[in-house]
Amino acid sequence: MNDVLSVRVFLTYFGRDYDEINQVYRSYFEDDHRPARTCVGVTELVRSVLVEIDCGARRPVDPKLQPST
Repeated sequence: MNDVLSVRVFLTYFGRDYDEINQVYRSYFEDDHRPARTCVGVTELVRSVLVEIDCGARRPVDPKLQPST
């Protein structure tokens, strides 16, 4: 989870679910690492789901794949 850089959250019931999604978010990301986040209220999501979450993360560098200098 320390490699996550950004999180986008889409809520169909923004007013009702915003506080709860914040609690869930905090349970996954510690105080010293909270990625940038966008939370958006939408009218509808695919297959009538209530929440959609999209994360962007960095891929840790494998030292064996680094070019020698």
